[in-house]
Amino acid sequence: MTEVPPHLIAKSEGHLRWFSDARHDLFVWFGERDEIIRFQFCYGKGTAQEEVVEWRRGDHVKHSLVDDGEVPGSLKQSPLIVANGPWRPKDALEAFKAASGGIDPVVREPIEQILQE
Repeated sequence: MTEVPPHLIAKSEGHLRWFSDARHDLFVWFGERDEIIRFQFCYGKGTAQEEVVEWRRGDHVKHSLVDDGEVPGSLKQSPLIVANGPWRPKDALEAFKAASGGIDPVVREPIEQILQE
């Protein structure tokens, strides 16, 4: 994944960095001391089953699916994150490791550690 330039990112809570490629998105929010306070890792982008792993400081990892908003015979709607049943943490970790090699270790390594827990 490569980093999306900051001027293309809407203002949000904390400082946000966004990394993206054709199959993945990683959104990372940083606190006042440049510590990671939240992230969303989307994988399987462009497939029938895009998945999202989310984490906030002080909370546990959550897994969801992305409803792409496609409804046959109607206009495309905005994608939504929807609740999902059991997930495979190992798949999320492997997808993250495969996609994040070019990301600064200061960002990559804490996220890897959280996904391994």
